Amino acid sequence: AGYAVARVAKVLPTDKPSADTVKQDVARYEQLWGSAEVRAYYEQLRERFKAEILVPKPANP
Repeated sequence: AGYAVARVAKVLPTDKPSADTVKQDVARYEQLWGSAEVRAYYEQLRERFKAEILVPKPANP
């Protein structure tokens, strides 16, 4: 771990994304946001009811 010092000489504008790209990005964002909400809800219920998972985690393939 360390630090880096950089000098920015020029900032270039990005290309405007196509409508399809924006649509895909929005769909992906909504999917990730929904997953995060479900995970947070699950964790909140697990903490509230002091639930424990007794089954061992499956081995990674």
